Amino acid sequence: MYITRSLEKAFLQANAYYPVLALCGQRQVGKSTMLNHIKTEDKRYVTLDDRNALQLALNDPELFFETYGINIIIDEFQRAPDILIEIKRITDKAALEGKNVNGNFWLTGSQKFLMMKGLSESLAGRVGIFTLSSLFINTLIQICIFLFHKTRLLL
Repeated sequence: MYITRSLEKAFLQANAYYPVLALCGQRQVGKSTMLNHIKTEDKRYVTLDDRNALQLALNDPELFFETYGINIIIDEFQRAPDILIEIKRITDKAALEGKNVNGNFWLTGSQKFLMMKGLSESLAGRVGIFTLSSLFINTLIQICIFLFHKTRLLL
């Protein structure tokens, strides 16, 4: 069962204005789940927990994007911080060519301080930054009510 997050609407609205959107938060709060739920079919998901993807991102960021494309979700991007320089190059080149790349790069990370420092230095003016928190109490109450009603219907 997927739980809709209140952040989804604002994230999708920002998608029209920024080439890069970053979603940070603690591990296991649902960052990847949320992005995979709201993404379009043509947006590719790549996690840098995958050793092959990580090695490619570390050793050849240009080839990383040639391989996976630029309409992409990069999970745990802070594992390859130099990838931000390539994202900057791609977005700047597209802007010079008059191309719109808003919403192409969605990044997730769980090391907020290190992540924010790298983002603000590398992608200033190109990135919208969001923080996903644990579920709020009202969301948990809604889940309990839903499960209670579902259980009653089964009885």
